[in-house]
Amino acid sequence: MNQDRIRKNNERLVSVKTNKEYHAILKENEDLNRTNSGLEDEMLKKLDFLDEDEKSVSEGRSELEKMKIQAIEERESLSKEEEKEKKKLNSLLSSWKETSSKVDPEVMKRFNIAREQTNGNAVTAVIDSICQGCHMNIPPQMYNELQRCDSLELCPWCYRIIYWQERE
Repeated sequence: MNQDRIRKNNERLVSVKTNKEYHAILKENEDLNRTNSGLEDEMLKKLDFLDEDEKSVSEGRSELEKMKIQAIEERESLSKEEEKEKKKLNSLLSSWKETSSKVDPEVMKRFNIAREQTNGNAVTAVIDSICQGCHMNIPPQMYNELQRCDSLELCPWCYRIIYWQERE
């Protein structure tokens, strides 16, 4: 728009009759040229800013792609590990079933009750007459019976199955 005005002013310069008019048109052209220069500078700054933004977006996209690839690899690794752990668990469960079928049913019943009451930790040692599950003293008579290893005993405090272990 400013360029059109400059062109029209240059065409008018030919038909100008007074010196005052001539200088006014030249001054207007100078102002328009200065405005155009400012607009061009601003456009260049905005284009530079746009280029920087495009670079950061492309860098972000490439980093995102790397992260996606890394996540896929990690997911595959975890699924392989999960398969191994499932096989290991199945092996342990079959071993558990085989072993538990050989144990006296009354002992298994006590074991299952103790396991339920203690969140899975059903058996613990007694060292120096102290239960290692609840850290409470075992009565002296029970401690003597544990040392003989002739019966299955439960801790009177935490109800775990206890066994005697010498101090290391």
